[in-house]
This record gives sequence, structure tokens and C-alpha cells, in this order.
Amino acid sequence: MYCIHCTKVDLIKGDNGMKKILGLILAGSLILSQGMIANAAVREWVEDENNDTKATADKYNVYESMTFVYGTVNGYDDTDYFKLIATKSGDMAIELYFDKASSDIDIDFYVYDSSEHILTKISNCKGEDNYKTYVDENDYVYVRVDYDGGNLAEPYQLCFDMV
Repeated sequence: MYCIHCTKVDLIKGDNGMKKILGLILAGSLILSQGMIANAAVREWVEDENNDTKATADKYNVYESMTFVYGTVNGYDDTDYFKLIATKSGDMAIELYFDKASSDIDIDFYVYDSSEHILTKISNCKGEDNYKTYVDENDYVYVRVDYDGGNLAEPYQLCFDMV
């Protein structure tokens, strides 16, 4: 008989029946975890700095699992564009996050629809700004991160997914 306080090693030292049960439990949990990991893949990218216009925007497909893009600000009045393409119809969640910024940081966050109409503009972002909009499959939005001054000690993160 085994108590709740037995360790994994104690169980392996037990009889063959218990070893088989433990093996089946471990195998089943590995199979389940691999399936969940495949569905919840996180994508991470670094911004390509040649993205100062909509025509040169970095392009990303937006999936159900989170994607992170790490961006930098290169000098006063740097503008970064991203084209986010929906892989299914639904709500697209977009977040701009940054930390370790000076008190005079001036970053604006824009989202445009595929017709280039502004859906939102958040001026003087605080570092945890987000927006959600409905997008049809294969349609897209543009995100613009506009840096006008202050000090940002680390790259910003643009995070997005279909929710």
C-alpha cells in the first residue's frame, strides 16, 4: 500500500503493477502535454528596422496563440509599422508593452483597418496599452508605434493573438 507522501522514487521501487501504472500515467501526461504545447505555441520575433512606412511594414500572421515582436526605437521621431494578418475571423487582441521608460516618454500607438482608417490612437502610452478589434479571415490591420521622445531602456513588446 502506498500513501500520498510517497515520492516518485518510492513508487518506482514498488511492485511491477505499480511501475506499469506509473508508466501509463507518465506516458499519458506526456502525450496530453505535447498536444497542448503544439496548440499553445508562442512565437517571438525581433522587429526588422526597415519598417518606417505601411509599404515596408513588418508582416505577421495572427494565430490563436500569442505572438511577441520585440521592437526598438532608433532616434527621435522613429515610426514602426506592422501588418497583422488574421488567420481566422474573430477578435484580434493587440497590446503594446514597455518597461523601464523615463517619465517623459512619448510613444503613441495606432491601429488602422485595411482601408487605412484609424481605429484607435492612444497618445502618450503608459506601457500597458491594448486594443481589440474584429477582423475577417485573411484581412489585416496596421499597427503603428510612433516614438517622439524620452528614454526607453529596453525594447518594447508588441503582442497579438486571435481571441
